[in-house]
Amino acid sequence: MLRISVSYVIHDRMAHKKPRATVKRDLSKAHVHAECVKALDLRLTGMSYRAIAEALGVSDHSTIAQRVAIALKAIVKEPAEAVLKMELERLDVLQHGLWEKAREGDLMALDRALKIQDRRARYLGLDAPTKVQEIPYSQLSDDELKAKWKELTGHDYVEPSDG
Repeated sequence: MLRISVSYVIHDRMAHKKPRATVKRDLSKAHVHAECVKALDLRLTGMSYRAIAEALGVSDHSTIAQRVAIALKAIVKEPAEAVLKMELERLDVLQHGLWEKAREGDLMALDRALKIQDRRARYLGLDAPTKVQEIPYSQLSDDELKAKWKELTGHDYVEPSDG
């Protein structure tokens, strides 16, 4: 799973010099950031904000949306890379769930596993691009055009009637 490093360290030597309220605030910040990470982890599984709020005991789902946003901002990588990583993690989870059944010969599971692999290959750009050959039709003679027509359609070209 995608993890976000949260480092809020209260140094023992410094703790006794801080007023008690400041230490509590630091602990509260650490708790909120830990909750942000947990909310993001649950969001990565596909849970809705409402379901996450319920699971974490938060009364307002918009708070969870904000905490997920905070956690995503903590990711140092470019947003597109974060989304790609999240999608690849989801594919891993899905494939893991299907893998044994696919190996045992379950055709539906095998089909889904292959589709997951296909999606992963497309995300990562592993498939070679398809070559498209351009045909300069304007440079072909009438006979070459008629032969191309027959090749593409399977029947001879018939001149349209004027009437």
